Amino acid sequence: MHGPKIAMSAPSQAVLRFFLQEPSTARYGLEVAAGTGLPARVVQPVLAGLEQRQWVQSGWDEVPPDRHPRTRRRHYQLTADGVVAARQALAEAAQAGTRPLGLLRPLRGTS
Repeated sequence: MHGPKIAMSAPSQAVLRFFLQEPSTARYGLEVAAGTGLPARVVQPVLAGLEQRQWVQSGWDEVPPDRHPRTRRRHYQLTADGVVAARQALAEAAQAGTRPLGLLRPLRGTS
């Protein structure tokens, strides 16, 4: 389930914190991007990595025929083990002094 310990990136921390707000709720990739303030191009690899580690599970929503041609969306949800692992990883990141995404400062001259 957990695998070897890895450095927890700021985007990974942001995604995990977002999921832990409502651990039993399935979320779509774009919903995670909007909720974290991260671009989808950053969120998707994080979700793929969490799924590979079995911290989240995913599936495709069902599109009713009357809603066609809406594109099917992939939803992600923390697994029971993922909830435990996410809480532990965030606690370890905080203890290690890893700076959460919301506290990153812009480079000088860029803001």
